[in-house]
Amino acid sequence: MINLFIRKAAMRQIVVETPQPLGDIRLPDVNLTVWKRPVQEDVDLLGRYIIQRGLPAFQESVVPENAASCLRAYLDTVPFSALAKQLLLQDVLVLLDEAFALSIDKRVKLILKTVADDACTKFHTDGYDYRLLCTYVGEGTEWVPDAYVNRAKLVKGTNAEIVTDSLQVKRLSAFDVAVLKGEAAPANRGKGIVHRSPLIEATGGHRWLLRVDI
Repeated sequence: MINLFIRKAAMRQIVVETPQPLGDIRLPDVNLTVWKRPVQEDVDLLGRYIIQRGLPAFQESVVPENAASCLRAYLDTVPFSALAKQLLLQDVLVLLDEAFALSIDKRVKLILKTVADDACTKFHTDGYDYRLLCTYVGEGTEWVPDAYVNRAKLVKGTNAEIVTDSLQVKRLSAFDVAVLKGEAAPANRGKGIVHRSPLIEATGGHRWLLRVDI
């Protein structure tokens, strides 16, 4: 008898120490790419200064032609080391190059902000095409390999029902760069990476992060 049951292949996550595979998020069986990086001390100190002073967030829709000038204008309002601000600017522009390469219309939403709450405590997928994240200060986003996800429980289930083995939950480190696949495109329905924000509110933690919606 022919077995007509074919198990749906699990999505893959690619975690490396070089930037090249970030674009592999386009592959139909990949829903997360991560570039692991060391902390840049000067940028870390800049982020901690912005958190401590409660300085405003940056949020703009940018294209390749105006991204640098928009960021520079924002950083000019921050009274901190010129070297640290230049290093941050250079880093964000490198990451924006990755984002623009994924964008159809070469326009992305760029956010640099402080987070002091738990935001999304439930594991979920999102309704965008792609999102690039880099937490410069604090805890990074948590994500779950597909093999340990019960997608039938997304939205209505509890975290314990969604994640079949809590020991398999992964967390991005500071300065890691991740590109997350969402479910906006019809071809990506049911494939988005399952993730959530880290729990920081109870301990008084803060995060300073870069988010690029593509």
